[in-house]
Amino acid sequence: MLRGVLFDCDGVLVDSEPITNRVLRDSLARYGLDMPQAEVEARFIGGTMSGVRAEAIRLGANLPDDWVQDVYDEAFACLEAEVELIPGVLPMLARCEALGLAMGVASNGRTVKMEITLRRTGLAERFAGRTFSAPEIGKPKPAPDVYLAAAMALNLCPQETIVVEDSATGVEAAIAAGMRCFAYVPEGDGARQAAAGATVFRNMDALPALFL
Repeated sequence: MLRGVLFDCDGVLVDSEPITNRVLRDSLARYGLDMPQAEVEARFIGGTMSGVRAEAIRLGANLPDDWVQDVYDEAFACLEAEVELIPGVLPMLARCEALGLAMGVASNGRTVKMEITLRRTGLAERFAGRTFSAPEIGKPKPAPDVYLAAAMALNLCPQETIVVEDSATGVEAAIAAGMRCFAYVPEGDGARQAAAGATVFRNMDALPALFL
């Protein structure tokens, strides 16, 4: 029996990834690694900023020791000014609430980032006390730690919990946690997410009908 839904944050609830990826692309270019936006997204979506730094250095970027904090500061300022909801999120959440489902947010991002994006988009109160940051809990996705911790905090078993993700990395984490996963892929074929074990869907407001 389905009792709860865990959402990734970036690219699922809030349309933050284009903003963060733009900041990331511009920052890497300043330090000698100039790549197209599409390549930035393909290489780094779903990962942690520490992981981005390690990979960028491997590719030739000359990044300072404090680069992660600097790029976070720049990204957070842009998110606070620009980020919006993913289309269809509000009716989807209302339907989940009407079904009596427990809901939480489990992200590879820091808690402060979730606070910024959820506050600006009006979701902070809805998820108060139910946001979970993988780097602050244990290993980041694709490890299942954050989803298992979130389910435990919400008194849910993996078998009665679904996950809504957008990246293959996140899908792998959900499947490793023993949870069904739905991947929001508004553009592209979703092949990587499907191969990782997710059911791919295109429209957020249509999600509840898929798991009923």
